[in-house]
Amino acid sequence: MASRDGSPEVVTSGQIKRRLKVAVGALAVVAVCLVFRSIGGRERVGAQVPGDRNEAVATDNAPVPRQGGNQAPAQSGGTSSQQKIVAIVNAEEIHREQLAQEALAQFGKDVLEGLKTKYLISSYAKRVGVTVTSQEVDEEITRMSRKFAIPPDQWLKMIQDERGIKPERYAEDIIRPTLILRKLAANRIQPTENEIEEAYQTQFGPAVKARIIVLENLDEAKQVLAEAKQNPDGFGKLAKDKSRDPNSASLQGLIPPIRHGLGDPALEKVAFQLKEGEISPIVDVASQFVILKCEGRAQTRGAPPREQVRGRLEEFVRDKKLRTSAGELFQRLEKETEVLTIYKDPQMASKMPGIAASIGGQTITMRELAEACISRHGEEVLDVMINRRLLDQELKQRRISVHQQQLDAEIAHSALRAGKLTKNGKPDTDGWLKIVVGQQGIPLEKYIRDSVWPSAALKLLVADKVKVTEEDIERGYKANYGAKAQVRAIVLDSQRRAQDVWQQARDNPTVEFFGQLAEQFSMEPASKANSGRVPPIQQCGGQPELEKEAFALQPGEISAIVQVQDKFVILYLEKFSDPVKIKREEVQSLIAEDVYEKKLRYEMTKEFDRIKDQANIDNFLAGTTHSPERKMLGKRDGPNRGGSPQQLPASTPSVAGGQGPAAGGNIRAGYEAAAQPQRGPAAADPRAGTVRQR
Repeated sequence: MASRDGSPEVVTSGQIKRRLKVAVGALAVVAVCLVFRSIGGRERVGAQVPGDRNEAVATDNAPVPRQGGNQAPAQSGGTSSQQKIVAIVNAEEIHREQLAQEALAQFGKDVLEGLKTKYLISSYAKRVGVTVTSQEVDEEITRMSRKFAIPPDQWLKMIQDERGIKPERYAEDIIRPTLILRKLAANRIQPTENEIEEAYQTQFGPAVKARIIVLENLDEAKQVLAEAKQNPDGFGKLAKDKSRDPNSASLQGLIPPIRHGLGDPALEKVAFQLKEGEISPIVDVASQFVILKCEGRAQTRGAPPREQVRGRLEEFVRDKKLRTSAGELFQRLEKETEVLTIYKDPQMASKMPGIAASIGGQTITMRELAEACISRHGEEVLDVMINRRLLDQELKQRRISVHQQQLDAEIAHSALRAGKLTKNGKPDTDGWLKIVVGQQGIPLEKYIRDSVWPSAALKLLVADKVKVTEEDIERGYKANYGAKAQVRAIVLDSQRRAQDVWQQARDNPTVEFFGQLAEQFSMEPASKANSGRVPPIQQCGGQPELEKEAFALQPGEISAIVQVQDKFVILYLEKFSDPVKIKREEVQSLIAEDVYEKKLRYEMTKEFDRIKDQANIDNFLAGTTHSPERKMLGKRDGPNRGGSPQQLPASTPSVAGGQGPAAGGNIRAGYEAAAQPQRGPAAADPRAGTVRQR
């Protein structure tokens, strides 16, 4: 193993489209009924990758046995090998039973809660004579698609592509229960005139531009508030240095404008009482302590007459009231109905074998639960199983083993990178695992199997390829301690529109007008919401096109149109920050360590891509085929016409964050992820990036 560890960071696979988020809000109606429990405790997990070969994967105390009523099901409708086998990886088979057991282990508990909710709602509706026909379900899907000007078939495809929800599940598990609840609560969700007025103010009324500092400790909040009041102009820097909210901190505290009725009432009340330039007292919001600075009022342009959008407002109010009514109804149904949860209860399971739960006398079998887990999460679980199998095969071929020592070192390194240290400055692995397992809700076995083990394995495969050069250190020094370009940006999706906006900016080259153009035209959420403000552009940060343009400008100048991937960016340079006054020799070791980690992650990504590119993979569940001779031939066209089982979505370019080889999507289901769940992307240039401060 290499002398230094560099755990790759988990990155998301791309932002969900805003309209899809709104439309699938119906899911929240049902989700409000679900109960999630945190998982605690630490077990010592062996270094061998848990069994996705022939051995069963235990699901805590309730594995799916191979005999009897609890048996994990084979695919119904026949007994062909393709139905029993869900994938073949370099001639090694993965069976449906193995997939069912692993899907149960990861998602059984949450999926069961959803099934119980569905049973409760449907059985109650049956008792009171409320029905929803298939035609009503189809009409609701059509209504939703028309609302966003998308044909129904494209709408369903987008739901599946962006959220992984198949059309039949969307219809039966989301739309139908929502329609049932809407009928059951019909007399309680009709909007009043006051509620319509409130909705109008929420969507079209005044808004407060603000910066925010979020803190977790009251004493620290008092100290920061005193500093802010002493130097109001330094509020942005204070937010960057002190705020616990990384999204706003990276923008010097800037947040989207605060509107009535969209967030915490106490915070909204304080925000609308502030005058421009004023700083709020400490506001307690969800056990955190918030300080606001008012940056002015957001102007409402072209708000439509109330009656013109009345239908939209009524729907907004009904959906909001429906969520409350759904929760109240479900609580009442739970009290009135005998609900027994047998799954993961050894004593109950011995009395009722093969049964996952009983709701008012109706049973949910383990077979049903396993199939529901496969239906909802089978493809993502199978992708991870395939990727683990590929790594396991490569290790065996090269006669390399991952031992417990490497797993422990990987966890310790993750704790170090997260800043979780003991009093004597050593990695606090127990504290780190409590965060992963308890706060983030990731089961320990899954964390070890899907993050720690793959990362340790890939490091063993590539560590000897990583070298840090003098050029690397120089680039890292410039990136971290050199001058940075403080810019505003407008991101557009077509060259023609970019040219129109660029001409408007050139005709009125003021920062205020550029900010207005960003609010009106930018398709990138952060710049649109914050008058074009984005994090500063650093040298050697992995965005060479933007860096070259930004550092060629003079303050007050507008850039040419810069194409980044399929987007077009216009920059306005406000100023250059002063370089940090520190000698390279003083930080050379810290830079070298950080650059080593970046380059290590880059090599890990390349190595896994190489392994996967050379593999023969038949994924029967997704209907895809991959081989070295047939790459990326399209997806879901059947087992002989598919593409790679994992295709990464394109990312919208970040104006200040990298999108290069170390910053793309998850490395095919998380193997670049290493042991760092829920962290931001790495710098694109593996020789530069942000040096961790100790």
